[in-house]
Amino acid sequence: MMEPENPATADETSSRRRLLRGAGVLAGGAVAAVAGVAAASSAQAAPGDPVRLGRLNGSGTAATTVRGSGAGVLAVQNRGAGDGVVATADDSMKAAVRATNRNTGNSMGIGGAVVATGEECAAVVAIAHAGHDYAIYAYGYADQTEQERGNAIHAVGTVYLTGPVYIEGDLIVNGTIYCDNVKPLSDRQRAELHARTRPSAD
Repeated sequence: MMEPENPATADETSSRRRLLRGAGVLAGGAVAAVAGVAAASSAQAAPGDPVRLGRLNGSGTAATTVRGSGAGVLAVQNRGAGDGVVATADDSMKAAVRATNRNTGNSMGIGGAVVATGEECAAVVAIAHAGHDYAIYAYGYADQTEQERGNAIHAVGTVYLTGPVYIEGDLIVNGTIYCDNVKPLSDRQRAELHARTRPSAD
């Protein structure tokens, strides 16, 4: 009986099998790592999941509420050249940002739903792209404890207006009004003004 040339010993065979198994494990780990990276790059937080920074987070129709009792509940800082908070809404009857100050004590104060401070820049920039829409729509309403409407706008300082201003109610000025011309509303303007739907107080 002839012996095969260069026979492999038992130790050599065992070592070869261990190397093949090790290579398989390494290859499987590499595939798993690639799959993990691919899954991580396309994953996003869903309702009930933690918020993931730098990713698209979707909550569906559920609202995300952050509650706190400190001086500030949610702080957003942009150290680059972009905006701090960007909010959009696709519904023409809804607001991109809605803020409410729930003064449950019904006490007088200067706090507000929105406080804007401009440091070496404008505090508020309002732009209306539609011809019949307002850049700023301020509405003072009366709640259950008041008989008169609240002030829609209270401005301290000089106010510069570069477009039409419609006022339904009283205009109280503690100072001087400078203008080029004064004209009463036309019948069409008056009808349009009264036909507009006032925003809800919520």
